[in-house]
Amino acid sequence: MGIVAFHNKPLFLGTALLAYTFGLRHAVDADHIAAIDNVTRKLMQEGKRSVSVGFFFALGHSTIVVLASLIRLPGRIGSREMRKKQKRRATTSPSRLTISICFSTADAPR
Repeated sequence: MGIVAFHNKPLFLGTALLAYTFGLRHAVDADHIAAIDNVTRKLMQEGKRSVSVGFFFALGHSTIVVLASLIRLPGRIGSREMRKKQKRRATTSPSRLTISICFSTADAPR
């Protein structure tokens, strides 16, 4: 899905891949495994089926991520207008370049 959506934007594709990888790593955190295990054991003790515990746990987690993304979306749309204005203004002036060089050389180890 990400490859199709970001096929012409390699930076976004890399970011999506990194987020997906972090999500997979987060999925096997000890507290998540313990929470699913506890609910599964409780349902089994009560004689109920526990087949979909992991699915609903994952669904709840991904719902939070999607909602957080949707909340952030209007800000991204508004910032697109701002970036267009900044591109017009952001020319590399000699003074900016000089200040940048001074700071980068001042921090360099000697």
